[in-house]
Amino acid sequence: LSLRSFARMGASLSVLDYLHLGSSLSLRSFARLGSALAVLDSIHVGSSLSLRSCSRFGASLSVLCSAFLGSSVSLRSYARIGSSLSVIDYAHLGSALSLRSVARLGSSLSVLCFLHVGASLSLRSVARIGS
Repeated sequence: LSLRSFARMGASLSVLDYLHLGSSLSLRSFARLGSALAVLDSIHVGSSLSLRSCSRFGASLSVLCSAFLGSSVSLRSYARIGSSLSVIDYAHLGSALSLRSVARLGSSLSVLCFLHVGASLSLRSVARIGS
């Protein structure tokens, strides 16, 4: 079973939906309003579960989320506001545990955290203010 839906109004609005039911389930959704707003959602259930979400508002705000569940678990998150603020989160659970977090505010403040638990334990944390 496949189901598709598409709507477009001029050059400003576009909507696309897609559903596929077979050996694996796939669901996709996309919406765009001019060049200012874009939204993308995707879910995929098969041998491994995959979930993805992306949003963009002009050139100033971007959001990306992603999750994978398979032989190993991965979680990602990304946010950006203009050129001044950036946030990245990452977690990986597999044979070794990894956790990463990064935050940046302009060119004046940077924060980095890292944790790795495997054959050996690693812990790192860095903060920087100014250049």
